[in-house]
Amino acid sequence: MSHSLKEYWSKLEESERKHRLLFENAKDAVFLLDAERDYGRIIDANPAAAKMHGYSRYELLNLNRRDLLAPDHAKKFDERFKNAIHDKRFVAESIHVRKDGTVFPVEVSASLINIDGHKYFLTFDRDITERKQAEEKLIRTEQMKLCGEMAASLAHEIKNPLAGIMASIEVLHDELNITEDDRMVMKTIIEEIRRIESLLNELLNFARPVRPQRMPVNANNIIESILTVQASPKDREIRVMKNLDGSLPDIVVDPMQIKQALLNLYANAVEAMPDGGAVSIRTSADEHKGMVLIEIADTGAGITEEVKERIFQPFFSTKSKGTGLGLAITKQIIEQHGGIIHAYNNKEGGAVFTISLPFASEHGGCMPEGKIFVLDDDKLIVMMLERALKKSGYTVKYETTVGDIIDKIKSFSPDVLLLDVNLPEKSGIDILREIKEEGIPAQVVMLTSDNSAETAVKAIKMGAVDYLTKPFNMEEVKIVINNLIEKLRLVHEVEHLRRVRREYFRKDIIGESPAILRLKSDMQKIAEVRVSSVLITGESGTGKELMARCIHRSMFGDCTQYASPL
Repeated sequence: MSHSLKEYWSKLEESERKHRLLFENAKDAVFLLDAERDYGRIIDANPAAAKMHGYSRYELLNLNRRDLLAPDHAKKFDERFKNAIHDKRFVAESIHVRKDGTVFPVEVSASLINIDGHKYFLTFDRDITERKQAEEKLIRTEQMKLCGEMAASLAHEIKNPLAGIMASIEVLHDELNITEDDRMVMKTIIEEIRRIESLLNELLNFARPVRPQRMPVNANNIIESILTVQASPKDREIRVMKNLDGSLPDIVVDPMQIKQALLNLYANAVEAMPDGGAVSIRTSADEHKGMVLIEIADTGAGITEEVKERIFQPFFSTKSKGTGLGLAITKQIIEQHGGIIHAYNNKEGGAVFTISLPFASEHGGCMPEGKIFVLDDDKLIVMMLERALKKSGYTVKYETTVGDIIDKIKSFSPDVLLLDVNLPEKSGIDILREIKEEGIPAQVVMLTSDNSAETAVKAIKMGAVDYLTKPFNMEEVKIVINNLIEKLRLVHEVEHLRRVRREYFRKDIIGESPAILRLKSDMQKIAEVRVSSVLITGESGTGKELMARCIHRSMFGDCTQYASPL
């Protein structure tokens, strides 16, 4: 008896050690929350949870779950938490706030568990920023395709007649002997024609964005230039409060495009306060992520949930005369520069827009890791690319001829391949086709001196992920490659997380107690005679569903062949 008890406790301790090891090393944020007394109080959190939210583990243990939520989500926390307790599980998307105030989307999966007679929620939080960006990009691609078709047609079919109409009205306005009231009508017609022309120009800019002309600039200087030329409205008082980081690193951007994006946000902030108020502009640097942060906040009415979901969609506007393209173009510009934009409500009232843009490479934090293969017949170009990319931390190999090129690419196994379109011996498009036929997983970026988009579109359709037009800026090349390497890193993390969670649910939650091992053995024997059904009984909370899942996954593999409802 004594030996059996000792063996039991030894196995229990080993199971607990495994559970703690998985808890500590899980890539997702894992929380244990109080579900009885102080709803949502954080009882325990793993290192990933601390890293994801920017707190130390000790700080998290002094917080409530609602402290990590964006204001709009925090208001509904108590009601949703009570409903989750009733349903015993909770799967949803939420918006979380880091210690530094930045917001990010999270997918939450939570289950009610019982430990020593007390109820807790075990939650898994996954940062889905990358997934959201991919979904939004897909939607915007479809929207831009539609916009492009509309813009091409509208530009010709409407702008030419409009020009004739406006010229005719202006001639009549100057030559006819008409009353002052009639002149005012004509002026109004001309103004409306110009408004239609402005809408068409915005539509063309959105549908056919101009490639940024990047250069190192300081975000503070762009902000100062906007405030210098922007006059306050005469019908209300607008106070501007600046908190600009004097040691802000440079960003490599098109200054005119970023100025347009920030001007849109500033104008929106002013328009959101018809009775006057304050616009606050703050800049800071996130050294860990290598990002410059720009925040523009107002003291207006804030953003409703309905508006927040559609705020960056093209043609959506809350203004009577709005085109609905201002914020869509702003988002497009920021993302073209490798940045991120978010909108949320301030706790004290009003709306806040935050923009994150990457540092110029010499100010970057961690050196990136990745393998880059360059194929271009211009030796000067490949040598300069090799030098710049090696300096940024990449492993680089280059070739200037296409002999045995597929074998060389396979041997090097690059993460990113920079491929010239116009090679003397073989077209870059033909090489891209061979790469895809061979199943080589490298992300291909085309290098072209052709200013038309036809070649690039053809390459994208064949599987290339991006293209660069010669002559290109080295910083532009680095930003494209950094984004691709980061995307690849996230994909690997997700795959690792899936493996960890699959093992976690299959083994350690169920445990390896003698009872469960006997059950597995019995089930294996039952499986050999292929019974039509299995009944598992037990009180609520004893893990019946998890047992069934464990049996299916660890013993049967593809259980559909047994047709065994549990």
